[in-house]
Amino acid sequence: RQAIESRMLRLDTAVRELLAIAAVLGQVVELDTWSSVSGADEDQLLDVIERAVEAGFLVAARDGASVRFTHALVREALYEGMLPPRRRARHRKAGEVLAGSPRPDPDAVSYHFKQAGDERAIAWLIRAGDRAQRTYAWSIAVMRFEEAIHLLEGNQARAAERGWLLYRVGKLLR
Repeated sequence: RQAIESRMLRLDTAVRELLAIAAVLGQVVELDTWSSVSGADEDQLLDVIERAVEAGFLVAARDGASVRFTHALVREALYEGMLPPRRRARHRKAGEVLAGSPRPDPDAVSYHFKQAGDERAIAWLIRAGDRAQRTYAWSIAVMRFEEAIHLLEGNQARAAERGWLLYRVGKLLR
């Protein structure tokens, strides 16, 4: 990690900031999502991608619509190098961008909202569980519902919702 961080110091601050946002988005980063979350325009992202590819941190997809980190340790070094409050804010922004997309992936949206400590994660976890249940991936549905149940603990206003989720988990496990 120290070797990666020392190599990153050769890049300017703006490039490192945009790479850190990409690290929040995952190992493979769609350029449209990266642009929406970061607020950077296409030219800025292309400049960052060129510099990061030259430095050996990113690889561009053949179709040009995404990039991926060359190694999980590169992404981890960028991710862990962020202050937790900034990381939470970036996860919240990523969740909002993904939730507003035409066909949002409930698993991805719930992950980002959960990392941000945002209560919207509960609804997205339930959507992810519903999707898993519809495709007969019952063990995954149980995991998503249990995550939602955990987030609902202590919330008396939503006790009935938690009860129904417990019932659904019981039926799926049966």
